[in-house]
Amino acid sequence: MITDTRDVFFQKDPFKNHFLKKINFFIEDKKIQECKHNSRWIKKLYGKKILKKLGDKYISCSGTTIGYRNEMLMYLKCMIRHIERYKYFSFSNSPGTDQGNHNNIVYLTKFNKYKKYSNSDGYIATLANSDIKNFKLKNKLKNNKNIAYDIIHQYDRFFKKNNQNYSLEVKRYFSNLIKKLSLQTKVIS
Repeated sequence: MITDTRDVFFQKDPFKNHFLKKINFFIEDKKIQECKHNSRWIKKLYGKKILKKLGDKYISCSGTTIGYRNEMLMYLKCMIRHIERYKYFSFSNSPGTDQGNHNNIVYLTKFNKYKKYSNSDGYIATLANSDIKNFKLKNKLKNNKNIAYDIIHQYDRFFKKNNQNYSLEVKRYFSNLIKKLSLQTKVIS
């Protein structure tokens, strides 16, 4: 498993999930062309033609990828080749371009045949571009099919959006989660 660390919370052990395939990619609820950051990364890395090809695809988040050892090694080798070959320098406070490389690989290489899970599938909730109405909360964050997510990703960015109507229950859940994670981080440091 490849995962971000700062904004990831485990609700269950993802390796006990028997539905996962040889390699699994997780999709956000927004298309690449609807996101200025993802669009910019792809355009600067690969050019306008590739951005046009990828624009109507949903963002695949590079922050969480799970798979079998051999497939993950193939994916990582492909990522390394793309990162070394396609790069650009930015003066802005950009967190990196791996997301642009990842989306090119997921949609335009041999990896396009592998499974892509949306938030509604219930394995990983990638929240930054999501609508609160697509989730349920009862002790754990769940999808509309009442399946608890293995992993919650981007929970901190979820609350930075002003257009969300959060229930008090959801606010409390994530506030407590963030407090717990902050305390654990301080103890570890």
